[in-house]
Amino acid sequence: MPDIPDECAALIERVERMMHDEFAVEPGATILVAVSGGADSVVLLDVLFILSYEHGYTLHIAHVNHGLRGEESSRDESFVRTLAKRYDLPCHTTHVETEAFARRHKLSIEEAARELRYRFFRQMCSTVHAQYCAVAHTADDTAETLLLNLFRGTGLTGLAAIPPKRPLTKRALLIRPLLGITREEITGYAAARKLEWIEDSTNIERTYRRNRLRLDVLPTLKEHFNPRIIETLARTATLLRQADGFIESLLESTYEQIATVHDGRVELDRAQLVHLHPFVQGEIVERAIGELTNGRPVSRAAIERVLGLLTAEVGTRHSVVGSIIGIADRQTIVLCDDETEQTVYLPIFKLGTYTIGRFTIVLEEVTRNEVRLGADPNVEYFDYDTLPYRLFLRTWRAGDRFAPIGMKGERVLVADYLTNAKASEHHRRTAVVLATADDIVWLCGYRMSDNFKITNETRRIIRATFQRT
Repeated sequence: MPDIPDECAALIERVERMMHDEFAVEPGATILVAVSGGADSVVLLDVLFILSYEHGYTLHIAHVNHGLRGEESSRDESFVRTLAKRYDLPCHTTHVETEAFARRHKLSIEEAARELRYRFFRQMCSTVHAQYCAVAHTADDTAETLLLNLFRGTGLTGLAAIPPKRPLTKRALLIRPLLGITREEITGYAAARKLEWIEDSTNIERTYRRNRLRLDVLPTLKEHFNPRIIETLARTATLLRQADGFIESLLESTYEQIATVHDGRVELDRAQLVHLHPFVQGEIVERAIGELTNGRPVSRAAIERVLGLLTAEVGTRHSVVGSIIGIADRQTIVLCDDETEQTVYLPIFKLGTYTIGRFTIVLEEVTRNEVRLGADPNVEYFDYDTLPYRLFLRTWRAGDRFAPIGMKGERVLVADYLTNAKASEHHRRTAVVLATADDIVWLCGYRMSDNFKITNETRRIIRATFQRT
């Protein structure tokens, strides 16, 4: 047990109370501690290390090298490894390509870095069987986040800033034990304990909005308006978080009536949403977007872009945030990740099981006694001998025509058929066909072609089963 200076005892006791009262961390729990090497995370590690003597915590250190600052990033990783040896704790590190990830997913560097960090934390919690992942956000972070969200425009959830805890995985909770403690208190503790830490050189670059807020705006507010502005904003965020939680409990049943989540997208009932109070509309949309963004704060502008689809023509598409798009459908507003709307093209044989992306098709030979015509739109039967050896499962294309069975050989555009079938905008864009090199065999899930139907002269039969996951 290390020696504890008297001036450090109060901070340790506050963290201990939060671990017990707010997080209900049980004795002997395994905790993954996120350590960047800065003062906040070094103090978090030190306090939890001290508390582990009394409560039997098993600690693991996690560090992400984002590769954004060249040698400095390598220096940070080396420092954290050395720190882990000093505390005699296991250290888990990873290198990520943040800039490439940001480009690929249309995110800012900060958003991409956050996503990659928490992806690694989820992975490591599973690997080391940690029930908790502790990160070093402070009261200053809460104050900064509240103001940033206020300046850019956000809903109540954004103004509530940083929650003290939230689920990270099904079995691990993300906790923020320092959330009620100011950065000034953190550096005071570090000095008293003679702790070493490293500074991120980008923290003084005013190209980042958060840095400008911390370096310019907050000091001005402290000097001219309120010397305890950090504590005041942190308390305000707590009150807003409590109000948000109360409203969230009231909205739960409304959200379940309006929103349907499946196939990696969210569908909002337009008729029900349009009659709600504007505030409730915004809260519903904010939650729906959060389903696709892992709960990241949502700007008011993004919410307004989705609400604009309530009165838009069917088929209207709006970019919402990152790669998330909103689509006005006949009865719903569809929110989905544009990158999941893949173009499908898969050469296949006329027997076998084939999967591409979210689509699977099974082609098998059956007897006539096994035929069940019309029982399921995702199952069709074809004359084996009319099908070529080589087929294609692909996204339909503009200009594609086929002869739907039952229409006496009339060839129609696939686009027109989907419109007349009242297919949703999402299904129109993602519909696939089973095709030969020059003809459509089956508009999967809708209608097969008359040219490949089974007849009294059919000797062999293929059953095709289509599945969209």
